[in-house]
Amino acid sequence: MSTPVGPLGIVQVVRSDGFAGVERYICQVSNVLADRGHRVVVIGGDPTRMRSELVAGVDHVAAATVARTTRALVGRRRVDVVHAHMTAAETAAWLARPVQRAPIVATRHFADDRGSSGPARLVARLVARSIAVDIAISRFVADSVGGPTVLIPNGVPDRGPAELRSPTVVMLQRLTEEKATG
Repeated sequence: MSTPVGPLGIVQVVRSDGFAGVERYICQVSNVLADRGHRVVVIGGDPTRMRSELVAGVDHVAAATVARTTRALVGRRRVDVVHAHMTAAETAAWLARPVQRAPIVATRHFADDRGSSGPARLVARLVARSIAVDIAISRFVADSVGGPTVLIPNGVPDRGPAELRSPTVVMLQRLTEEKATG
C-alpha cells in the first residue's frame, strides 16, 4: 500500500441512529481530522445531534441499518480509509468492499468479542479478515479482545480538576469492570 500525499479521504462509519459514547468519539476524531486538512465524512449516528457536534467541513450521512450504511459507503468516492466503529459498521464496510476498495480500520470500543449473537459472531469472524488494523481505545480493551490491536487511548480533552464544593460525587456510567468504578 502506497502512502497517499496530501489530505486523506476518511469515512468514519457507525450503523446507528443514536448518540452515545461511540458517536461522540467519532465526532471528536472527525473534527480534529478535518482541522488537520483531511476530507472527512461521517456515516451514521443521530442526524440532528451529529450535525450539531460536527464542524462545518465534515459531511454527515444518516444510516441506521446495515443496508443503508453499505449503500452510503458504496456511494463514496476518493476514500483512502474507512474507519468502522462497532460490528455492524464493520459488516457494512466489508459488504461495500467489492466497490469501496479503501482499507478498513476498526476501532474496538468495548472489551468484548465482535457480534452480539451466534450468527453475528460467525459473520464477524469473516468480516474481521478484511480489517487492516484494529485500534483499541484503552489498555483494558486491548487486553480483552482477541487478536492484535494498536492502542490509541481516547483523546479526551485535558481539563484541570474541578473546584469541589461538596463531599458528594455523582458518577453516571455503565457499571462494568472496564469502567473501574470502585
